[in-house]
Amino acid sequence: MAVLEMRKVFIPGQRWLSEPEPELGLGMVLSATEHQVTVVFRATGVTRQYSIEHAPLKRVLFRVGEAIRGGEQEQELKVTEVTEQAGIVTYHSNGTAIPETLLSDQMVFNTPRERLLAGHVSPSETFDLRYRSVQLQFEARRSPVRGFIGGRIGLIPHQLYIASEVTSRQN
Repeated sequence: MAVLEMRKVFIPGQRWLSEPEPELGLGMVLSATEHQVTVVFRATGVTRQYSIEHAPLKRVLFRVGEAIRGGEQEQELKVTEVTEQAGIVTYHSNGTAIPETLLSDQMVFNTPRERLLAGHVSPSETFDLRYRSVQLQFEARRSPVRGFIGGRIGLIPHQLYIASEVTSRQN
């Protein structure tokens, strides 16, 4: 499955995934105006409205060779061809055509493996920020003055010297 990062054009019937809440399953666009999009997540019975400019949504498109679930009987099919007409994608498999509007709402991509294989990854800048945050937390916990960090005290050198002397002595 490809989760695309592109200019967001919302057309009723398209399938989108909520980035902060992938457990909602596949969402379907109900309506879109110039400034707002309404998406229904039928698997969980949730409807959300988003600003088009800042919608935390990614378009879900499956590729040839991938397995999908959908149709009237919710059968699992292997995609052999993908077509698009008026913004709505149709998946073909051995003579069966399933428009994206009939895809299963139960498809969830929330385990790390599923998200990675689906190409649902964060930008490298986000990873760098998280990595640096973990490094700084580690350094703060390893610091010999970690008990003083965050307290409402002024760390004056002569006071630190006295505290160091007192804590290094036997009781």
